[in-house]
Amino acid sequence: MTAPVRFGVVGLDHWYSAIPLAQAVADDRRTELVAIADPSTDRANEVAAKTGGPRVTTSFKEVLEDDSIDVIASFVSVDQNPDVCVAAARAGKHIVSVKPLARTLAEADRIVEAVNAAG
Repeated sequence: MTAPVRFGVVGLDHWYSAIPLAQAVADDRRTELVAIADPSTDRANEVAAKTGGPRVTTSFKEVLEDDSIDVIASFVSVDQNPDVCVAAARAGKHIVSVKPLARTLAEADRIVEAVNAAG
């Protein structure tokens, strides 16, 4: 059996998408929910309790830099999303992103460039 794909959820601003994704990841034996990062520890702890108790932090950076995480699921506000996605790409992570990806074409282009540069 291969190792599960390990996810970190960054931000719960788009909770209507973030929570179902976190639950699906936690419920699938092919994936593992490793961490949830959100400025509100109460909100993150609530989601963690529903999804098997992954690590909770207020630090997006901590999750983005965690070498054990394969995929960053970004559910931060759209104004923060480009920075999170660029940091995730630079850290070599796969990215699941909130929609819309960015507020402007220039911000979206910055994400695409970071992903392309990361290979």
